Amino acid sequence: MRSVALTLALVLTGICHSLRAVPDTMARDQILEIAYEAYYLKWYCDTYNIYTGVTNATCPYTAPGWQQGISYKWGGTDTRDSFWKNVVVDHGWAGDVNSAAIVSGTYGDDCSGYASNCLRSGRYTTSSFPNICTQVTYPLIAPGDLMNDAGSHVRIFERYTATNQTLLLECTTGVSPGRVTRRVLALNSSYIPLRYNYVVTWPSLVRVVAASGGTATVEFIGAATTGFRIYTSTDLASWTRRLDETTLGPQAGEATLTGLANNITYYVKVVAVNGSEESPASPVLALRVAPGAKKILIVNGYDRWTRKTESGGLPHQLVARDAQALAKLGYAFDSVDNLRVLDKTVNLADYDAVWWLLGDESSADDSVSYQEQLALQAYLEGGGKLFISGSEILYDLISKSNAINDTPFALNYLKAGYGGDGSGGNGYTFSGVAGTAFQNVSGSFDNGTGGTFNVKYPDILVPQSGAEPILRYGTGQVAGIQYRGMLGIGSAPATVCVLGFPFETVTDPSVRLTLARATANIFFAPAEVEDWSRH
Repeated sequence: MRSVALTLALVLTGICHSLRAVPDTMARDQILEIAYEAYYLKWYCDTYNIYTGVTNATCPYTAPGWQQGISYKWGGTDTRDSFWKNVVVDHGWAGDVNSAAIVSGTYGDDCSGYASNCLRSGRYTTSSFPNICTQVTYPLIAPGDLMNDAGSHVRIFERYTATNQTLLLECTTGVSPGRVTRRVLALNSSYIPLRYNYVVTWPSLVRVVAASGGTATVEFIGAATTGFRIYTSTDLASWTRRLDETTLGPQAGEATLTGLANNITYYVKVVAVNGSEESPASPVLALRVAPGAKKILIVNGYDRWTRKTESGGLPHQLVARDAQALAKLGYAFDSVDNLRVLDKTVNLADYDAVWWLLGDESSADDSVSYQEQLALQAYLEGGGKLFISGSEILYDLISKSNAINDTPFALNYLKAGYGGDGSGGNGYTFSGVAGTAFQNVSGSFDNGTGGTFNVKYPDILVPQSGAEPILRYGTGQVAGIQYRGMLGIGSAPATVCVLGFPFETVTDPSVRLTLARATANIFFAPAEVEDWSRH
């Protein structure tokens, strides 16, 4: 029989807030990524997760079955991973919708626990969120801001769907069963709009995709008092203002670019306008329309960058390095933030290949989150082609794995094991393996002097069944693997290429091009891989 302990509600009062370290800065897409992971989580509520007769506790579930969303638990602050371990793996009790006391042995989130997790602020409550937030107004509320009723409830604003109608995320007993949910509700004057003090000032650029007739959709999320401006460039040096605050007000989130020419790479960035001042620019995404060419989706999954010293707290333009190489090979491409893969806005199956960049994204940010893993598994089981690079992917998925799916995803879909965390950049050099499409590739990646960041600890890869090494570090360990064949319950053979260092940190643009061409040769027939730099 499990023991039931009552925990003093004092833990919720936030007495020691002033002693906490300064929290991480957060971009708005990162806040929503954490929020969506908790909302989309599917898990099976078994008989051992359901309880009755516990003093001061009420289970939100009455029968076994599949559920979506982390359970509501009064006083709870479970992350996605801790909820899974406590409830699914360790068979703990799911949720508690009784607010009489905080009862141990039950798991989930309450409203403020969920919001705290999304902000990565440490534990705050509806009464103490004002200590780390600034009040704003509803005309200027932005995605990832809070709607807080002190002493009662807190919600996360996503966007307006109509006048005074808000799409929001919350962990609530207002739905049955009590859980993390996403729904549209009317504005309520009891809720005060709050902005986290550590959210970045620049917008998140989340989607740049071609439409018809020389047009493209640009989607962004940000906060502004006046509006937003969209800039494009074809060379990353000269930028043209394409749209501005005259049409993109504070609640704007999507716009259409027109007049785009074929076979030209367009780089896109967005700024917020406050009065007459521009914020720092968003991350750069890229687009290229090439009729008749294979079309690739570039996914920017690198969130950790803004907390690195090298960033200066500003977003990166590393997508441009991938785009430049793919453009020289003649491909068409769209680019998106990983948020739009996680939340199912983008269908990977619409593309001939997916090109995923992760920098040194690691366990603190999820190199590849659970929902992203599910999207990639489905894509690969349908015969997809994936290129993914980063220096901490296997370190995160295997050495620091969660209990949900990390290690099975790495071993069975990326087809790469973890041989260790390299040191000293493993020599900062790599060369191709004889007999593979990469045999003529050799080069180096950034040691801290190459304009990106010091790749000091690249992953050492271990090819799994059916995979083969394609690159080795200067120290001899495996730096890259490829796999071609069926994956999971696949209906068509997939192709996977994994690098243990970030493609974007390769210092020589000609080597990046050679790497991209070799990858294209394993994805597509060599006759389809043309070097447009010759034209």
